[in-house]
Amino acid sequence: PGGKALFLETSAANKVLMFFRTHIIGRLGIPKMQDEIEYPLTPRDVEYIDKVFEGGCKVHYVPYTFLRMLDSHIFRHKIRFVSWLLLTGDRLIYRYLPFMRKYSYVMLVDLTR
Repeated sequence: PGGKALFLETSAANKVLMFFRTHIIGRLGIPKMQDEIEYPLTPRDVEYIDKVFEGGCKVHYVPYTFLRMLDSHIFRHKIRFVSWLLLTGDRLIYRYLPFMRKYSYVMLVDLTR
């Protein structure tokens, strides 16, 4: 009781990113950066964790990560302007389209007991 845990996890909520993870990453010269037992958390996984922690599970989407995934996997941070443009796009989405936050590839899972 009174314990707290924070986990930075990948999310399966964004179907576009999940398509790329399943069908593109690891092919066409695009590196695969996870091992075989890793997988993004689904909304169902988060619901289960929330039940186990009796409502003490909160999910935060900071920083918003979607467009910059293109930069890291496709462009590999080689073109500074493209890196800046994609990072700025993610920041604008986070700021002005808050309903899109749940589609971030990265989420912070905040657990309290």
